[in-house]
Amino acid sequence: MTYVNKILILTHFSFLSGNSPVLFGHPKGVEEGCKLYSRRYLYSVSAHRADQRGINGNIKYGADSLVVSRQNPQLREEDGLQWLRYTSSRRQGAGALCLSFARRQQVRVFRSSNLTSCYAPPEFDGGRTSYRYDGLCKFSVLR
Repeated sequence: MTYVNKILILTHFSFLSGNSPVLFGHPKGVEEGCKLYSRRYLYSVSAHRADQRGINGNIKYGADSLVVSRQNPQLREEDGLQWLRYTSSRRQGAGALCLSFARRQQVRVFRSSNLTSCYAPPEFDGGRTSYRYDGLCKFSVLR
């Protein structure tokens, strides 16, 4: 299976999954849907531990979190609040997402204020990027 430019469609699903070295489930110190967080805070509480990448995880355990901060219409990426079409390359973490799909593991989804979607959270005062935790999602289709 090739992982380059796979399209992943996620649908919202709130369910707490089990523990592993990659931290699955709802993160401690982060509330779903209402508060805004900085990327540094998400990193410090292990909610999203990829400092620069949008996908956190590895090809041994899968992906546990995803930050959506861009949408490319040429790649048919879309955001429907309750569903998401997201593309990634293996270098960006698609291998971890594919493994989570195969294992039916839920992934934490964070939306960035940089997202060009009506569902993006507002920026912090001063124009700083904010992130909102939108819950656990499961994969429904992998192409």
